[in-house]
Amino acid sequence: MNAKKMNAIVLAGGASRRMGRNKALLQYNGITAIERLIVLLERIVNKVIVVGREDTDYSFVSKQIVYDMYHGFGPLAGIHAGLMHSDTEVNLVIAVDMPFVDRDVITFLAHSYKDENALIPKIDNRLQPLFALYHRRIFPSIEQSISNQELSMQLFITKINGKILLEEDFPFKAIWLNRVFSNTNYPEEYEIVRSLVQ
Repeated sequence: MNAKKMNAIVLAGGASRRMGRNKALLQYNGITAIERLIVLLERIVNKVIVVGREDTDYSFVSKQIVYDMYHGFGPLAGIHAGLMHSDTEVNLVIAVDMPFVDRDVITFLAHSYKDENALIPKIDNRLQPLFALYHRRIFPSIEQSISNQELSMQLFITKINGKILLEEDFPFKAIWLNRVFSNTNYPEEYEIVRSLVQ
């Protein structure tokens, strides 16, 4: 699949409790995490949709901003909001707190997609549901899971029979993949990542 045929849904609506401030607004070389991610994604996909926090003004990114219909239901609610406003069958879902997102990895994910309900990387023995591809057909399953308050992403992936893409399936070194799929949750992690980015 060509990556230009899919939209990217950026999940930027989390509470950021561990960080203590909105992770989308963290600065890297004078640019916010969300702007930095959008600039990268715009070169790869058809369109970028941001699922934001209603207490934050995202107008500075000049992108389509949508909000959770179901508040307090975690990433599933964010994916639900993004898919509800997306006009492509296949969508890249990606968390805003992943500072080392790589164009080649996204392109490889797109090329590896074969009409599955979802394509989920498993890196360093951990599933990466917030850097993965989802088909719009899973939308009713998300609504059902939210209705049943079954909010675990791992349970949901099992429920929709998502395909797992193993680390060894990627044509990249493990040490690089671990960095690409890493996220930033705590202030001390942010300081380390900021120095690496600089």
